[in-house]
Amino acid sequence: RYSPDNHKWHSLKGGILISAGATIQTGRDSTVSLRFGDGNPGMGSELELKGDTVLGIDRLSSEQANGPATFATELNLSDGQIICHVGKYAPGSHYEIKFPTGIAGVNGGGAAFKISSSGLIDVLEGQVVVAITSATAQPVVVSAGKRFDPASNSVMEIPKTPAYVAPPSEKSNPGQQPAQPGFARARS
Repeated sequence: RYSPDNHKWHSLKGGILISAGATIQTGRDSTVSLRFGDGNPGMGSELELKGDTVLGIDRLSSEQANGPATFATELNLSDGQIICHVGKYAPGSHYEIKFPTGIAGVNGGGAAFKISSSGLIDVLEGQVVVAITSATAQPVVVSAGKRFDPASNSVMEIPKTPAYVAPPSEKSNPGQQPAQPGFARARS
């Protein structure tokens, strides 16, 4: 389900356009996939909300001046976990996810990672910068194959047991276009 204003809730169906300010909540045994209108097909970003997840879409914006468009995607993961596939962006763009004790971000280059509301992050591709909100913590860069543990504010190897979902290919959903800039499109 989703709420465009955190007051009235609606059923979430594939193809619905969701704008900034909305909140998405998944049930225990459900998942939701979002495709963001933040670039050309194959260059934008997609994410999958796992069961029992609450995600706020704080900001989705694009600007076109002289040169390539820049995009700002700001999400708020208050509960649960998501798997993110972030495409390459033009310089000046950013993609960030707030969680209760910090923030994680990707600037410019692409990345694939799993993040939980506890701040545990497994990076599969690219790099993610993480900052915990405690006064003594410094931002940490987490590279592919590494895990960020918020309890110790440290980086380690990803354990060999997790299973990950590969990003959906453009061919797996023929005719499904990315959302317009400033929106996310739900996929069924």
